[in-house]
Amino acid sequence: KRELKKRVAKQENTKELEEKIEKIELAKPIRPFFPKFILSDVTPPAVARSLFHWPSAGIISDEGGMIFNSPTASNLGLLNKCWDGDALHVDRTSSESFTVPNPRLTVSIMTQPKTLAKFLTNRGRLARDSGFIARCLFAYPTSTQGYRQEYVAEPHWHHTKTHHERML
Repeated sequence: KRELKKRVAKQENTKELEEKIEKIELAKPIRPFFPKFILSDVTPPAVARSLFHWPSAGIISDEGGMIFNSPTASNLGLLNKCWDGDALHVDRTSSESFTVPNPRLTVSIMTQPKTLAKFLTNRGRLARDSGFIARCLFAYPTSTQGYRQEYVAEPHWHHTKTHHERML
């Protein structure tokens, strides 16, 4: 390409060089696609684009605040649409439009109770009215903080004799 610039500057014939460059560009290897299955700190357009490239993904986070305080939680309609499995049509003026015919999206958010309460205070009404809450399964296990259960099993000595015989 440098050579091409030099020839253009000198007003020399560049047809042969342009053909060589075109051949090289056509022979360029195609970069393999590696689907990204687990999304965490992601925007709604990035979720849609990821599903376009590969129709299965999961928004998974063990820090619920990352999801609840991000733009992802501001577009609950997108999450609802993906949960339903209906075709997802994305039309943008800034990029190419696309359709995901059968999106499959899992959302798994592990969070502390106060973080969830804050989300429900701020966006709970919309989450309920849009049907997002109805699509969620909430689990609130009993805390085991400060408690460690010990199982003390009786020792078994019936194989000790065999072990000692092998060692000798």
